[in-house]
Amino acid sequence: MDRRESIKSLFIGAAAGGLALASCKPEISSEAQDAMANGATNYGRTPEEDAQIASLHAQQFFSVHEMESLATLTALILPENEDFPSAASVGVPDFIEFMAKDYPAFKPLLGEALCGLIIQAIGVLNWSLKNLNRYNSMRY
Repeated sequence: MDRRESIKSLFIGAAAGGLALASCKPEISSEAQDAMANGATNYGRTPEEDAQIASLHAQQFFSVHEMESLATLTALILPENEDFPSAASVGVPDFIEFMAKDYPAFKPLLGEALCGLIIQAIGVLNWSLKNLNRYNSMRY
């Protein structure tokens, strides 16, 4: 194949790909658009999925102290700045807990990792993670 044929094939392939992607846009009903505009968060879920999510939200995996420590850790990793809020303030600790409840294989890993971090903060630094967060904000 010569260079001209190769270039022509590339352009034809790119144009065909663009047309294929443009035709894949899903049609959203006006009822669904109204629901999303009014803040519906369960659009597209079945009643069974809604029930499972409600059941997971009702459970508690981390203790109050562990959730506070997790919030401190996530705020240390992604702190608040003038442009963006911290990871803790946008609900990352709650999402981590939800994932642990939703996928049971995460429970031992997350529980042990968080426990180890708390033990290190108390043992090495002689501080709780809440105090570590205050120290970090004073340092910078």
